[in-house]
Amino acid sequence: MQAIEQHYFMALEIRKNSKWWYAVFMVNGQKTVINLGVPITGNVHRKRTMLGDDEFERSRGRAMRV
Repeated sequence: MQAIEQHYFMALEIRKNSKWWYAVFMVNGQKTVINLGVPITGNVHRKRTMLGDDEFERSRGRAMRV
């Protein structure tokens, strides 16, 4: 029997009117979103292509390690 290697990819999401980071990923072909319980701190960037301030980037780092 051959083992099937699975890869999982998670994206971080900021939701409007929420102070929490969310994880978005696919499970059995369906989009799954969970609250990571990590607060968004600092000043959020205006565009996705821009970086936020240092505190915002630290909170993003904390969310990525969950």
